[in-house]
Amino acid sequence: MSKIDYILNKCIWLLHDAKHLSNLDYLSRIDGEDTAWYFWLKGTKGVYELKLIKVDETSLGEYSNFYLKYYPDFEDEVFETYSCAEQFVRMGDLFEQTNVEIAEEHELCPCCGSSQCEHEHTDKHFVSRSKGIPKLLQRKNLSPELFCIGNIEFEIRDNVLTSMIIATASRLVKYAVNGVLVIGEDGISREIIGKNEIDRNIPGVELCKPFYEFLLEKMLGILSVHSLKQIITKEVGMVVFDCGNGVLNEKASDEVEKVVVKNIFREKYKAIYKLKEYRAAGLHVHKKSLKTFQS
Repeated sequence: MSKIDYILNKCIWLLHDAKHLSNLDYLSRIDGEDTAWYFWLKGTKGVYELKLIKVDETSLGEYSNFYLKYYPDFEDEVFETYSCAEQFVRMGDLFEQTNVEIAEEHELCPCCGSSQCEHEHTDKHFVSRSKGIPKLLQRKNLSPELFCIGNIEFEIRDNVLTSMIIATASRLVKYAVNGVLVIGEDGISREIIGKNEIDRNIPGVELCKPFYEFLLEKMLGILSVHSLKQIITKEVGMVVFDCGNGVLNEKASDEVEKVVVKNIFREKYKAIYKLKEYRAAGLHVHKKSLKTFQS
């Protein structure tokens, strides 16, 4: 088990007993896959998926990379900003279209207002919301890039979570170079996206923000891991050109902005890391000279 897997699993275990405080309706680990979960957040109609892509162990620490996906509900305002392929897949047989019943949880007893009473209530209220996730046995049939809205990275040094980064874009734009054709029930092909027209135009920052705030404030917060500093960088983003047959090309474009948000949790370890980095480079540094690196 990787260190980040241990940390996130501990967060989720603690959140399970405090869902009414966490802005979370429901969560589920993805069976048969390591370090992957679905999250049904309050106030969002769709479902988020966080899945580990890779973990790198170095002499300085552990670096892990996750993708973040968002499966929109049919009634989601962003549904039509997804590509035609994503919309067709979402509405098809690969997805669970049933509802899940979620019992409402209260911090205080509804009848007496106490937080420590032992009253039993038979008139529990349930919230019904769409399951809206890929069927377990069909996940392998989904292309990895479908529904992806961003990447999240974690850095762990000396068993301490030191930073977290999310990378996305103001708009996640993809052009259909050859257009998009669909065949109707009458067997006739019809063009629904013209050649070189936009097929995907997802608001990346807007969709990533609720989950990143949940991850930062609720999941890590339950372990008393709090951000000391947040750094936001913006630069020219990339648009994707879908040439068909799985060929995707990227090109820098002023029409989109790449956005990277980094939260730093443990700056006080900076001096220790600088010492390791200098030694790894074959340099001799007296410890007293490292005072200037400490916060």
